[in-house]
Amino acid sequence: MNVNLRKIQLATQILIVFGILASLVCCQPGNYRSADLATQTISVTKGLEADSLMEAYIAPYRDTLEAQMNRVIGTAEKELLAGFPESPLSNFVADLLLIEAHKRKGEMPQWQEPDIAIVNVKGLRAPIAQGNITVRDIFQLMPFENELVIIELSGQEVAQLFDYMASVDGDGIAGAKFGIRDGKAQHITIQQQQLKNDQTYYVATSDYLANGGDHFEVFKNAKVKTGTGLKLRDLIIEHIEALQANGKVINSSLDNRIYHVTK
Repeated sequence: MNVNLRKIQLATQILIVFGILASLVCCQPGNYRSADLATQTISVTKGLEADSLMEAYIAPYRDTLEAQMNRVIGTAEKELLAGFPESPLSNFVADLLLIEAHKRKGEMPQWQEPDIAIVNVKGLRAPIAQGNITVRDIFQLMPFENELVIIELSGQEVAQLFDYMASVDGDGIAGAKFGIRDGKAQHITIQQQQLKNDQTYYVATSDYLANGGDHFEVFKNAKVKTGTGLKLRDLIIEHIEALQANGKVINSSLDNRIYHVTK
């Protein structure tokens, strides 16, 4: 994780702690007795004065967080939207997860290098707009603290996985291709090779899906899952930063990695 991401996490954690402390101070237990109560209506508006001491403590961290969240990390050539059966946004995120998992394999000897990456379109909560991309944009895209997980599946289990994805009209994949007919996956290829039922494949995905989220039951029942300790959001940010450092803009398009079989 780079220094800027650590700063964001630290500032966020400090602001959360101050919020908790403030609530605890206001709610300390003690010996209380009933008394006559008088009420007064106070309108909550922007005109209310903030506690000066609390504001003095929080301000530097809030300002640091704002600066980091507004930092430009890259540029999108066009707007990337999510959709089915495939989409520019889900293709981009799935591709980068597969790329980043491969790049980090040398650092993590306990992993198996993945053949496929899977992301759920429903987990991509905002599009990437055309033009400058900020850290805030990626937090809006991926607001969850999901971790990258590597899952071992047999070829038969991969077929079951793609059958499920076909039943919901597709999702986000990289490293594979299949057609959809009558809610089933057809013509499955992995890394441009025909799927083999007796072969072992490795899938990079989120811990949410690995635990059966969004009805990915085949992941839930997998016998071998390896956590990486890497947050998906951090990988997205670092990938975009690397593209910018090399003078590249973000671009993604449809390439029929998931398609409807018409004949």
